[in-house]
Amino acid sequence: MTLESPFKPIAVYGPYDNLDIENRVATIQGRTYHFANYNPPYRMPESKVEFHKVLFTISYGFIPSGCTVINPVFEFEDGTIERTSRTEPASRGGIRMIAVAANSQKPIVTVLSHHLHPQAGVTLWQKTGRLKLLVSSD
Repeated sequence: MTLESPFKPIAVYGPYDNLDIENRVATIQGRTYHFANYNPPYRMPESKVEFHKVLFTISYGFIPSGCTVINPVFEFEDGTIERTSRTEPASRGGIRMIAVAANSQKPIVTVLSHHLHPQAGVTLWQKTGRLKLLVSSD
């Protein structure tokens, strides 16, 4: 089943509530996640990586306004595929993309899935371009 959610992606701005580097767990809004650092292949617009039985398709890019757009796709063991961005016709013609972006006012952004068991996510630090993959521990 592909989940094309009519809802906005779940976005959390700012650093984690808690980050335990030794045990590789992070806490966001009271929920615990396993995390892995991820460096996307250089100059590849899209890459796939599996972490804790979730397949992440990572694509992100820069737009002229100085923002970094992040729009992961999560594929879960139960067959659910969740996209975190979508396109729609723009009011003045063309296509408008709806996605989460990091910028100078919101330099750290986490995008989380609506799928809850497990819940998956990706965090982007705009200054460094570093990503963390997240999968809830439940």
